[in-house]
Amino acid sequence: MKQRIQIIPKDTEAFKLPNRVIGSGRITRRVVAYKNKRNGFKKINQKTQRPTRAKKKVPPIKLTSSSKRIWEHWRTKGYPFIRHQNEDNRVKYNSIRLIKKALKDYSAKQIVEAIDLAHDCFKSRKYKPTIDKLACDAFFKFSKWQLENLTAPVKGDSWFKEFVQGQIYVDMNYAKVEKDTNPEVTAMVEAAYRTNQKYPDGELTISEKNALIKCADKVVKFTEANGLEYAGNVIAPIERIINNPEKPFNLNNPYFLCSADLWERQLPREMVRYGTFQRRSDIHLI
Repeated sequence: MKQRIQIIPKDTEAFKLPNRVIGSGRITRRVVAYKNKRNGFKKINQKTQRPTRAKKKVPPIKLTSSSKRIWEHWRTKGYPFIRHQNEDNRVKYNSIRLIKKALKDYSAKQIVEAIDLAHDCFKSRKYKPTIDKLACDAFFKFSKWQLENLTAPVKGDSWFKEFVQGQIYVDMNYAKVEKDTNPEVTAMVEAAYRTNQKYPDGELTISEKNALIKCADKVVKFTEANGLEYAGNVIAPIERIINNPEKPFNLNNPYFLCSADLWERQLPREMVRYGTFQRRSDIHLI
């Protein structure tokens, strides 16, 4: 690499200060001064340029239809995911390599769903840790720097391995406690939740607290949508469903309190059964 030569007149300040360093980074140069001579210019006081490290060549990137689809899907998501350039570079090479590795154990649909879930969770900032910028290759495998600087414990070796397990798993392990806008109704839902003897009486987990808060919001909306006077008219049938011995819920998943199956099928059937409504068609779903 040729070094740029700068010719400076003799009467300038730079000529009087030949040791002044210009530039920054790995390559440093000193101002080059010259004295006029009869046969040309005489160079004085020039520091030898440091050799630059040669760039490693990127191996050829072989895209399959599935890996290309996943790579392009990542690039469409936006903040906090980095929208990588589509040119061949080291990041794209590592990302495609890790995507192909993931495709050996998971389908393309599962990987896309994991990317969508991670993007929604990190963008909402309702999950820990807070992510402001994430590269595609770093999503599929933690770097050494990431492992040393994580602000929350992570069980797997990548964000992908965590988010591919689904919304319920992510909520139970990484969710922050949400704001409770209906604390009185939430307390009533919690009381109904604890009536089942299989549930522990101790401190609720974060996922349980969030499930109860979301359920309370649904209770309020359902009560208003159907013109009911008291939230207890909705919570009472939910309590009966919780304690139904014939169809027990998954006790490891408190989010059944917010599930579509509960609010669109089981709750309306229970309310018609006990005479709160005459017909199922009279119920306004939320």
